[in-house]
Amino acid sequence: MTRDSTILSIAKMSWNFGLHNSLTYALGLGATAVVIPDPPAAQIIFDYINRYQPDIVVTSPAIIRRLLNVNKEKYKFPNCIKHFNSSGEHLPITMYNSFYEKFGIQLSSCIGMMETATNYAANPHWDHDPGTIGRALPP
Repeated sequence: MTRDSTILSIAKMSWNFGLHNSLTYALGLGATAVVIPDPPAAQIIFDYINRYQPDIVVTSPAIIRRLLNVNKEKYKFPNCIKHFNSSGEHLPITMYNSFYEKFGIQLSSCIGMMETATNYAANPHWDHDPGTIGRALPP
């Protein structure tokens, strides 16, 4: 994330992942945050992504499952997305593979605690290991 980033958070604001990616990090960096006020149905998510052209999307496995159920011919992601991050629960390797096959986008996973206000393990884009939650992040 940089000040030039546009971040679309499709995670609940009551979650650490949603709150900090939707608000704290974006405001701290001077980036643009897009928050979906509507229930995150697949069509709404695609509409927001195509309208706001985010380079970073943050969400949960439940939303990824929803996106995997759409018609590939009807719904496409624009080429602006550089990082598609998931947190909240473990992603099975089949989800990584299915998402990449369907949309051509590599998922990244991370985990953190509400009490720490940040993630402590992640699969960064440059060192990706699908099916695992990642490595400890440097302090």
